[in-house]
Amino acid sequence: HVLHNKRNVICCEDVELAPSIKAYITEQIVKSSAPNVVFHAACLVRANKGIHISGRPGAGKTTLALRLAESGFEYSADDIVLIAPDGSATGVPFAPAVKSGAWEIVKQFRPDLGDAFTHRRRDGKRVRYLSPTHIAPPGRYPVGCIIFIKRASGPPKLQPLAPVVAMRRLMA
Repeated sequence: HVLHNKRNVICCEDVELAPSIKAYITEQIVKSSAPNVVFHAACLVRANKGIHISGRPGAGKTTLALRLAESGFEYSADDIVLIAPDGSATGVPFAPAVKSGAWEIVKQFRPDLGDAFTHRRRDGKRVRYLSPTHIAPPGRYPVGCIIFIKRASGPPKLQPLAPVVAMRRLMA
């Protein structure tokens, strides 16, 4: 049982505790985020600009964010990004949650994933949390670019989008 303000907010098994607490904190952030807009995205920082990675759940946002953090980018978030009215962004720095489908990929550049405890989310998915490396200093950053992950067969490719198309995707 987890209490908040003297009321029971979570009742779960021990293997569900960390994901349940993260879900509860996420809910509280979303409720209190105004006037910011909350996006489900990963966020990295490079050259003092935010790089946002958006995509459907399971698309590979966390995997790509972790790989970029190992390649010189600074980690800011893997799940939630707050966009302020002035357009600047702040990542909510939860520990990256790697789903079981990505474990073999992530272990190639983060062998410590194999030592991480396996948690179970309420939806039944298994996740392991990693300590992020190369963490961005806290603060707000201008958005430098947005990457929309769309899984497809064949080699990966980057496809530039017009700003209006990108805004439509974000709003969707």
